[in-house]
This record gives sequence, structure tokens and C-alpha cells, in this order.
Amino acid sequence: MRIVFDVSDVIIQIHSGNNVGGILRVVTRLMRHARDNDAEGRLEFIFYHPKRRAFVGIDPEFFFDALGERVDVVDNALDLRGVLFSVNHAKYRKRPLRAFTHASERRLKHWAKMWREPAPKLDRPKGWALRPWDIGTEKVRIALLGMAWNVRDQSRRLAGLQARGDVEVVLLVHDLIPIVAPEIHEMNQQFSDWFAEVVQVTRRFIVISDYTGRDVAATVPTFGGQVEWIRRVPLAHEFDVTEEGELPAAFPNGFVLSIAPLALPRKNLWMLIKAWEKLLERAGPALLPTLVLAGAHGKKAREFEAFMASRPALAPHVLLLERPKDRVITALYRHCLFTVYPSVFEGWGLPVGEAAWFGKLCVASNATSVPEVVGSAADYFDPHDLDDMVAKLERPIRDRAYLAAREEDVAKVPLRRWEDVARDLVDTLQAP
Repeated sequence: MRIVFDVSDVIIQIHSGNNVGGILRVVTRLMRHARDNDAEGRLEFIFYHPKRRAFVGIDPEFFFDALGERVDVVDNALDLRGVLFSVNHAKYRKRPLRAFTHASERRLKHWAKMWREPAPKLDRPKGWALRPWDIGTEKVRIALLGMAWNVRDQSRRLAGLQARGDVEVVLLVHDLIPIVAPEIHEMNQQFSDWFAEVVQVTRRFIVISDYTGRDVAATVPTFGGQVEWIRRVPLAHEFDVTEEGELPAAFPNGFVLSIAPLALPRKNLWMLIKAWEKLLERAGPALLPTLVLAGAHGKKAREFEAFMASRPALAPHVLLLERPKDRVITALYRHCLFTVYPSVFEGWGLPVGEAAWFGKLCVASNATSVPEVVGSAADYFDPHDLDDMVAKLERPIRDRAYLAAREEDVAKVPLRRWEDVARDLVDTLQAP
């Protein structure tokens, strides 16, 4: 059986000049480890090529190089210069005229850019990293790992492959938040429309947590799909950047770290900030550590600044860091007192595991899949209960002997590396 990774979503992201972060960073890391362990070279990488109107193979070595390459180099290697990928824009689904206008504006901007920027002179011929690809006669299992909902018409194209040969599709589901909790996720319609289509071409699902597995089992039939199997492949605890950067400030009382963006309401950081304000009242400024909020905060940073301006006593005890480099995150994990993760809904909860990787206690939400990451080695609170959050945070702040004892519990957690996850993923894809 041939194992094939459809990386159309990653190629669209690179071609658009966007950062490969979030879910795509996770799945490209997994695919890189899978490729490194593929001594026989059996894993295949494909994407749908708009210019050639077919799925094409991509040289695996170049695919991973492309993650850090200039867009013009990637476009030349994959013969994508001048291509404008069709992407899903669910916000215009009920406004066809606006959808047409938006698509026209995208095309005009694209053509204007092509006119302004002549083709670069590069050493290698265009399309050199492409490979012919066909389903052949052997059984093919195509894995969708990342953000397939951004790839327009993907399910229809996969159905076309299934009509031509023995092709199975396996979907890695990180979470179903846009469907099961649409009140906390703004992109719910685009995701729901895509999921309704993709469950018509697959009955096999890999999930990253038991919680997500239960959501998949309950949700797929409501969209007219069937489930043949659901298999769990938990994510890693490893934070794979060992080089340490400088801390962003001095912390006389130490600091507590939370890795999450203010821009995502479900991360529940505003509740955490309110908890810190209560802790200031209870513990006092001489004892309270600094709360460090590290993430992609975007425009919410202005809202944060306005909030802090109205609370001058709290402001010195909360530090907002915008997109810190991985080396700085390493330093933050290593030197924090402990971490806190207050999210109300997760498919997994990477920062909980990363804290354990550095031997740190995480005081975390007890919601959804979060307790699966390190089990009893974290302290949990109800993310909707401010008093519970305050109480669970106050104990390790006041009682350092308790904190040390909990770190001993953390040290007993069996930790997973990304190469372990990649191996389990490939084994699962190869299983009957």
C-alpha cells in the first residue's frame, strides 16, 4: 500500500507568502520526521496543481526546503508563477455578488503584481521539483493532515481519484470546534461546509485526543458520513528548540508563563488577567510574580494596553509579548515558576505538554481534551469559574514546597517526542 500526503494546503500557504504556523507547523514537523525515518523512500507528497489541472508529485527534499525559501524560488521550482489558487471564502457564501467582486479584486491585484514584478532569473528550469504522479494499480491511502478546509474543491478531486482506482482517504482531525462549539469560533461555516464534503470521501479518521475522537464519532453521522475506524495518535510534549534566547525583562518576583494569543477568545486570557488582578489583591505586590502572556495578540494588544492603563497597580505585574522567537520561548519555559493554560476548548493543548518537557507544572483548564496531555501531573481548574482559577494559581505562588513536589510528579510523566508521533502516524496509516 502506498502512503501519500496531500500537501495542497501547505503549498497554498507558501505560495501566498504566509507564515507556515499553527496546525500547518505541526503537520509539516510530523511529515519531516516521517520522511527522515522513511529509509525506503515510500512516502509520497502531492498537491493539486491549478496550471496542470491534476495532482502532481513534489520532490520531498525540496518540499521541506520550501518552508524557508523565497516565494519566487518556490514558484519557479513548482511552476506556480502566475497561479492564483482558488480558496474557500465562507463569509461570502450567502452573498454571491460580493463573492464575485472579491474574487475579481483578488485577480486584479494578482495581475497587477505580476505586471510590476518581472520573472526572476533563476538557475534551474521552472517545474524542476515536480514529479509525475498517478494512482497506478496498487492501493493508495491519501492522508489529509492539516488545513484542508482552505483548499477549494479538494473533496471533489479526491472523489475523482477514488472513481479511477483503489484510493482511500484518511483524515487527521485536530478538533471539531467550529462545528461543536461555533459560539467560540468565527470560521464555523467554512469548516462545516468542508467537513460535510470530506466525510463523503472518507470513513477513516485519526484524532489527536480521545475527546476529539468522541466528537468525530458523534458528528460524522449527522453530516451523512460513516465511520469505519477512529484511531488516536497523541501529539508530542517536546519543544524542539534547545537554544536559549534572552529573557525579555527582569522579574524580581519571578514569572508565570502562558503561551496563547489574546486574539483567540477561547484561550480565555481575559479571565486569566482578571484572576491576576484578584491575586494582586490577595497576595500583594511584594509576592505576586509577573504574568507573561506570549503569543500572536495582534490588534487585541491595543485593547490590553487600554485595560492596563486603567489599572496602574496591575500593569507592572502583566507583560504582553508579541510573537516571541522560539529561542525566547525556550528561555521563558526554562526560567518560569510554572505555566498556566486557561483555554475553554482544545483538541490537545501543546503548551501543557511543553511545560512538562521543561519540567514545569502547568495549572490548566479542566475542559475538553486538556487533561489528556499530562494527566494528574497538572493542577486543574474550571475555566469558567474565576474563584477556582484564582485558588489553583495561588497555591504554587504561595507554597514553593508544594510547587517543588508537583515538579517531581511532572518528572515522572512519560514524554513523547515529535519523532514518536510521526512513527505512530505512519504506522496508523499503514495499518489495515
